[in-house]
Amino acid sequence: MEAGRELDALVAEKVMGWVLNRHEFGSELPGGPLKSLGIAPDGSHIMGLPHFSTNISAAWEVVERLDALGYWFQGRTRFDNEGEHDDGCWAGFTPHLTTGWNGQPDHYTNAPSMPHAICLAALKAVGIDIPD
Repeated sequence: MEAGRELDALVAEKVMGWVLNRHEFGSELPGGPLKSLGIAPDGSHIMGLPHFSTNISAAWEVVERLDALGYWFQGRTRFDNEGEHDDGCWAGFTPHLTTGWNGQPDHYTNAPSMPHAICLAALKAVGIDIPD
C-alpha cells in the first residue's frame, strides 16, 4: 500500500483506535469548514488527520501508541550499516517481554521512507496484513 491519505486513515482507525467519519475528509482542505473527522479513544474530536505515512513526527505518534499497547520498535534507514539497506527503510514491532528475541521483530516491513515503513509494520502488529 502506498503512502498517502488512505494509509493514514487506516492507521488512524486500526492502530490509533480512532473512529473516523470518512465523508468529512474534505473538511481538511484549506478554506473548507472545520469539522470533526471523528472521535479518539479518549472521546476528543479529531480535527485533522495527521500525515502518519509521510511525516516522521506523525509516524512517531504511531510508535508511541504501539509502545503503550506493549510493543518494542526497531527501525533502520538506508544509511544504517554502511549502506546495507540501500533499498529503503525498515521498521518492525515486537511485543514487550517476548522470549526468544533473535534481533528481528515479529512484525516488520521495508518501505521507501521511515514513516511509510512504520505505518505498514504497525498495521501488521495489530493484525492487519497489508502487502508491502
